[in-house]
Amino acid sequence: MNSPGAAAPELLRVEDLRVYFETNRFGTVRAVDGVSLSLSEGESLGIVGESGSGKTVTALSILRLEPKPAKIVSGNIWFRGEDLVQKSQKDMRRLRGAEMSMVLQDPMTSLNPSFSIGSQIGESITLHKGLKRESLQNKVLEALDLVRIPSSATRSNDFPHQLSGGMRQRVVGAIALSSEPRLLIADEPTTSLDVTIQSQYLQLMTEIQQKTQVGLIFITHDLGIVAKVCDKVAVMYAGRVVEQGPVIDLFERPAHPYTSGLLDCLPRLEQVDKLAQIEGQPPDPANFPTGCRFAPRCPKAQDVCLDQYPEETEAGENHNVSCWFPEL
Repeated sequence: MNSPGAAAPELLRVEDLRVYFETNRFGTVRAVDGVSLSLSEGESLGIVGESGSGKTVTALSILRLEPKPAKIVSGNIWFRGEDLVQKSQKDMRRLRGAEMSMVLQDPMTSLNPSFSIGSQIGESITLHKGLKRESLQNKVLEALDLVRIPSSATRSNDFPHQLSGGMRQRVVGAIALSSEPRLLIADEPTTSLDVTIQSQYLQLMTEIQQKTQVGLIFITHDLGIVAKVCDKVAVMYAGRVVEQGPVIDLFERPAHPYTSGLLDCLPRLEQVDKLAQIEGQPPDPANFPTGCRFAPRCPKAQDVCLDQYPEETEAGENHNVSCWFPEL
């Protein structure tokens, strides 16, 4: 997380990003439909929302890895002052790994079972740093030490199947961080971990960020995780950001009914009844409603909510919300 003091330089700014899938069966699927985000150097941003809200497609699009047949139809992705939307895939390959990296949620699909973890970390370092032999080996061990893999010199010769799930997830993190990127995107990296290991991993992510000052985007469906890791949060619903602001402010004063619903779903020690839930289902991304996309599920919806999508308004300092009747 950022330390107090002067404002850090802007690292990433996403402006009105729209990523659509053109399909024969469903027509145009608007997976990301007007997303705007920003991230400063050394800052951590959590992106939360239900499955299908557009979180992962947004992250992949920032890296220009949007899955086919998806296309960026409009918008800008400014990274250190350069618009990534205008860059060729050849240019992006120079940036990916070196300047920006991603940790995926399933380490078993990210790691090659045929190669040792040391060789897989080393491949990334060789590609982006050009190191060889002793310098390369030292950098590999440094990456493993950074993510607290014990006995790194021995473990570097192990294969993925010889490691626990938590260890494999740390190795994936070591690969992502080995070339010292300025932006790290973590896509639900704790999904496959048990609660104890999850807590340790989140603490490790926080410490690594404080040490390296990497800009972190943490994608999750769990607001509890965001509270532990992030400086600010963007709440996504049906391809749009419906609310974003500092974590503390958003947790204490949620302005959008969807955000309030997500917070109500968090388990609490004093809770004796069943967990709260948000009734209904998210809308079809190939057929979004005309007005507010949360209106069919919102207990406070009125006629205007069904007819017009709300403009973004201020709910506090650096705290914005898209709702006709925000809880201010």
